This record gives sequence, structure tokens and C-alpha cells, in this order.
Amino acid sequence: MFPKGSELKPVSTSIPKLPSLFIPIMDNGMKLVRKEYLISVIQMLVAGVLKGRRFIFPDLSFPYPDTACNIATYWFLKSDYDEMLILDTDLKYEPSHISMLLSHDVPLITGIHPKKCLGLVFPIVPLQTNPDPFAKGSPDVVEVEKAPRGIMKIQRKVFGTLTLHPEIKRHYNCDVDDLMYNFWQQTPGGESDDFNFCRRYRDMGGNVLVDQRCLVEHAGSAIYPIKGTYMES
Repeated sequence: MFPKGSELKPVSTSIPKLPSLFIPIMDNGMKLVRKEYLISVIQMLVAGVLKGRRFIFPDLSFPYPDTACNIATYWFLKSDYDEMLILDTDLKYEPSHISMLLSHDVPLITGIHPKKCLGLVFPIVPLQTNPDPFAKGSPDVVEVEKAPRGIMKIQRKVFGTLTLHPEIKRHYNCDVDDLMYNFWQQTPGGESDDFNFCRRYRDMGGNVLVDQRCLVEHAGSAIYPIKGTYMES
């Protein structure tokens, strides 16, 4: 019926597997999370943002942020999940923000949140070659030197790269009863653990990307940014 060589071939109808997500809930050791965070998580689940993905919300409670994140990373690497999605428990976000982050197949990407202060101040260190990455007309995704880990998606291979950094060491931690890496390490009187993380990753040739559309709110004594304390463009 068909000319030679034109036989019908089967067409694959399989749907590509979406990366699985390890989403640690890390509090300050008091086993308390803010209502804004819980509402955000519920909205994310109801909206179906994670549909088609395998995911887990492990509960980790530790008073020091860098150790908490190192413990979370330890369990992530022990698991078979593909990516770690860090969502700080003092953030308020929408399902669309998570969709934005999940849409990027890149090793490391973050959203952005303001500092807990008057005005609109972002805890971002820009590249020297691009001192104003969020200027009007800039692309949705920009590269920066350092960014906070409040809302950050990290692929497994990032940590494999970081194990080769000379500052990354393993030490015994009694909470996991094993050796674990100090991927996140605050410098006394110096840089925060997430800024150190970004610096080390860039040392190894990695890029720190920010999706500036993923602008979330920061919950403290108020919800930041506080309207009326900054000029809206």
C-alpha cells in the first residue's frame, strides 16, 4: 500500500517525566511557621502547580539557618529527588511564582524578596558588569553575583560541583549521625550562608540566576515591602 521505505512508524505518546522536588520546611527551632507561609503552600497545592511531579515536604527544625540548610541538603542528597526547592517560612508567595521557577531547566535559579525594612531594598549583589540588573526593560531572568536563598530552586548537580570547592569540607553532625558537607556556611561578622553559597558556586564556574518576575513578599512584624514607603514604577 505504501511506497518502499515509507512505512508508518509508531509515534511515542509518553509524557516527559517532570523533575521530582524535595521541599524542606525549615524553621528556627521553635517548630513554628507563619500563617502566610502555610496559606501559600495550600494555595500552591490547590492550584495544581506540582501536578505530575513527585514531591516531599520534610520537616526540619534547627535554630541556626546555615546548619538547618546543610541538614536539609544532606537529606536531599541521600534521597532520589531531582531538585531542591527552598521556600523560607517567612515568605508569602503565589502559585504563579512557583510555576515561574519550575519552568526553568537551569542548575540554580531564585526568585526575589525585599529586605525587612522601609522602602524597597533587595538583598542582591549585582554583577560588576551589570550594576542595575532590574532596570526597566531588562530581561525576566538576569544573572547576579549573589542572591538570597529564600525562594531558590537547585538541581542536584550543583552540589556535586560544589564538593570540589576547596572551602567545602565534611564534618560530623550529631543530628544526622554522619559526615555532612558545609555547603551553607555563615562567616562570623561577614557574609550570610546563602551569599557564601553563591560565591562558591560562581568560583566553580556556575551562574546565579534570578527570575525577577518571581517577586514575593517577606513576612515579619509587617508584610514587606510596606506600601507607601517606596515609589512604585
